Amino acid sequence: MRLFYSFAINLYLLAIRLVSLRSEKAKKWLEGRRGGSQQRRQWRKNNPGRLLVIHAASLGEFEQGRGIIERWKYDFPDWKIVVSFFSPSGFEKALDLSGADFKTYLPIDRSTEMKDFISDLNPDLFVFIRYEFWFNLMNELSLKSIPYAFVSAHFRSSLWIFKPYAKWAKNHLLKASCILIQDEMSLKVVEKNGFSNSFLAGDGRIDRVAHLAQEEDPLPWIKNFKGNRLLFVAGSPWSGDEDRILGLIKQFPELCFIFAPHDVSGANVDRLVSRILPHDVDIYSKDHTESFRSNILILDTIGMLSRVYAYADFAFIGGGYGEGVHSILEPAAFGCPLFFGPKHKAFPEAGILMERGAAFEINLQEELVRKMEELIPSNEKRQQCRVICRSFVQENKGASSKMVAHLARLV
Repeated sequence: MRLFYSFAINLYLLAIRLVSLRSEKAKKWLEGRRGGSQQRRQWRKNNPGRLLVIHAASLGEFEQGRGIIERWKYDFPDWKIVVSFFSPSGFEKALDLSGADFKTYLPIDRSTEMKDFISDLNPDLFVFIRYEFWFNLMNELSLKSIPYAFVSAHFRSSLWIFKPYAKWAKNHLLKASCILIQDEMSLKVVEKNGFSNSFLAGDGRIDRVAHLAQEEDPLPWIKNFKGNRLLFVAGSPWSGDEDRILGLIKQFPELCFIFAPHDVSGANVDRLVSRILPHDVDIYSKDHTESFRSNILILDTIGMLSRVYAYADFAFIGGGYGEGVHSILEPAAFGCPLFFGPKHKAFPEAGILMERGAAFEINLQEELVRKMEELIPSNEKRQQCRVICRSFVQENKGASSKMVAHLARLV
């Protein structure tokens, strides 16, 4: 199985190299790893002492780990913290490391590269956020007797590592010092599959979004744009999400709309504008300092969406018709009705908020129109959604402290 896995990793690297001839993201993925070993060795030489390495696939996983970083730094100020990333979008957008001392790319998961990676940093504890399964890395950590753990982990019974053919992969998880689970259903899944190293700790993202919701960070321009209208925010929409949303512009002219696309390149913004025509559209980078011409705004910048949700009366979270819905916790923390597509099973909070009546799975545009017709005239129903969402976030705070308490026992 290890030989097959390593062969697949080599194929993946070959594919990245081929795609990089056309893809800027793949090119950054390769370029970011060049010279990484030398940079890590130099940094470690200048920063001796005990070291925690936290690995995040991308920016979303890093947000889950922020609370752990901040709490660990507070409890263990003499430790150094390194954050490793797999994706360029995480590495480049994580400008505030929340107390971490250094960031680096994780090498491709081949034994030689991982031996060098561990040798470069020589960590005392390695933490994977959510479900980053890099088996050659785990193997090297085991060989060096370095404890490793998973945090904010979420498992479904259909996950491939529980299949009979994946026993080799499952054994690497069984060797983990601990697996800190984010929801009760996941805990039942791993216990059913023979795991005794798992504990319910919660989701670190909830601590982060609860903190953001309490921060005073006003956006004066958005008050000018919104006025007395109800605001519909489309967060990180893909084309499938747009197919369900765009009809609302004509259907509900009394609303105002903010689109915050996942891809803020000029080409994608122009494409979105062409879909919205003949309605007038304002572009944030061009118009936010002047009078707005329309009730539709495209937010063509990164890092502001979480603050925009504070003004939203409705939030549609993108990705639910593609690879999977983006995080719904940020808009939930600010409390408004939530809409998303059917691919949300990896996020247990989606199911919980649907059961409680504050979130809604949308398959057809007509379903969204009907739900909006129900909610727009009823301030009472919108307020009920607001209370449900905010209560959920408050009920589930504190995961970061629980996770650090478990991790501290390992060292």
